[in-house]
Amino acid sequence: MGRKKGARKRRNVTKRRCQRWHARQQARDRYGLHLTTDDLEDISWCIRMGERVQFVKRQSARITHHLVNWGGCTLPVVYDKSRHTVVTFLPPSVLPEYREMAREVW
Repeated sequence: MGRKKGARKRRNVTKRRCQRWHARQQARDRYGLHLTTDDLEDISWCIRMGERVQFVKRQSARITHHLVNWGGCTLPVVYDKSRHTVVTFLPPSVLPEYREMAREVW
């Protein structure tokens, strides 16, 4: 009485997995970037290490906003520090405001 032949195995749907899926969708929709899980992990690593990144603001104890230099363009990123994941990529319309905020922090 197992699975039907050809049926997909169901994976656990976690908050982290949902955040990654959402971030990939937003990157594709807003910037035309087709990011892999490894790309998102690399961006997360850059944020943790402070490489190619400018801190913009803290939204809460868990969520921070950054400007990330990735693939020759600057991307506004929301990062979840407790899960070490990129939550979303904000629309290009916030770039001027975020650049100004990042200058004030530096």
